[in-house]
Amino acid sequence: MAFYSARNFEDALNEFRASVTAYPSPNAQLAVARCLRDMGRLPEAVLEYEKAVVLASERIAEQPNYRQARDAAQEELRLVASSVGRVRIVLDPRPSDLEMTLNGEPLPAAALDRAWPVLPGRFELLVRANGYREGRVVAEVRAGAEAPAVVALVPEHGEVAPTVPVDPAADDGAPEDEVTPGGSATLEYLAWGATGLAAASAVVFVISYVLASGKQDDFTKSCIDAVCPASRRDDLRSTGNTYESMTNISFGVGLVSVAAAVTFFLLDWADATPGDAELSARPGDIGLGVRF
Repeated sequence: MAFYSARNFEDALNEFRASVTAYPSPNAQLAVARCLRDMGRLPEAVLEYEKAVVLASERIAEQPNYRQARDAAQEELRLVASSVGRVRIVLDPRPSDLEMTLNGEPLPAAALDRAWPVLPGRFELLVRANGYREGRVVAEVRAGAEAPAVVALVPEHGEVAPTVPVDPAADDGAPEDEVTPGGSATLEYLAWGATGLAAASAVVFVISYVLASGKQDDFTKSCIDAVCPASRRDDLRSTGNTYESMTNISFGVGLVSVAAAVTFFLLDWADATPGDAELSARPGDIGLGVRF
């Protein structure tokens, strides 16, 4: 604790780990996670926080005072986990002598059965086993999101082992090292395009409304409050109707664009969110209502 208070996290980490080895205390395990967090080693910190939660939960029945350690570990884990991505490895087959590395760091076999934490951004997964060709996946994952990494190993003398990008449907033939997850980029472009169209429609609406209001005032002053020639009346009415149509059209286009932008942003968010998000749309009083 003296090392930790002095922000000497490296020595503190070594001592806390030695303490956990001597006696697996939830408090010492939580201290290990905090050291890694404060050192900026967030993926490792997530794993240690998860151990602290499990360890404290197991001990609460016998020692209720560990409830505080569990609650603290859960809350801190939630905050740290939002800053990392998760990679879920899907491998077929699973040779007994399997070797895996994620961004050059060795992975334990346990990584196959869980969503493994990793820093957000580009990641590279390599899978090796005797008698099989090397499997490789290069993709990206966002903070707080989960990306699948699918590898199908084939024998050395068989066909080249295929590797699958994060979302096969989004694979447009780009080089392997440029593969990015899902169609989220396309959805994001569509969302911002719809936002731009909505903004342009708003500008046109304001201008058309001002012009239409001006023509209405001219018509009132010239042909209602006073007597005006038929040609003048027809000209004011025609021009006013044109501006009014522009106002109505720009208003309608703006509403549709706003609904489209909201829909695309939600779809993009759902694409980057772990779990099964189900999107439903229903007609609203105006435009489209979208909810999860």
